[in-house]
Amino acid sequence: MYAFRRYKVVNYARWPQMYDQPESTAWRGDAAGVGTLPLDLYETGDEVVVTASLPGLTSEDVELTVQGGILRIQGELKQQDVPDAQFHRLERPFGCFAREVALPANVQADAVEARFDNGILTLRLPKTEAAKTRRIPIQDMARPQIAEPVA
Repeated sequence: MYAFRRYKVVNYARWPQMYDQPESTAWRGDAAGVGTLPLDLYETGDEVVVTASLPGLTSEDVELTVQGGILRIQGELKQQDVPDAQFHRLERPFGCFAREVALPANVQADAVEARFDNGILTLRLPKTEAAKTRRIPIQDMARPQIAEPVA
């Protein structure tokens, strides 16, 4: 039996050998063997917020730095050590990971708040005063301003 996959003919008889391996893991390794960490980053008027899923880690396993507008998250997820075991599946990621991301605004590095709750790392990076969004009032020159009477 055959099927088309990405415009290629795939033989279902070989499916387990070809596609039984996971196509992605939480840490996508680079040439040096260091994995990258998927994360979410968004900006509000007053802060930049970063969230990352780090299941199985504690706050002691993760190192955070902010320098020159770059946030770096790094750590290591240790492999499960089971003596005299023969693994049939080893799909959960392990090893070192690191992620550097340019922040979209200047932040106050000394006021960063980091929380770790049930494997979810949340960083709140307050913006500097110069980077905060400000509302600018517009004077309407077509309508004359009437001075309020002084009581």
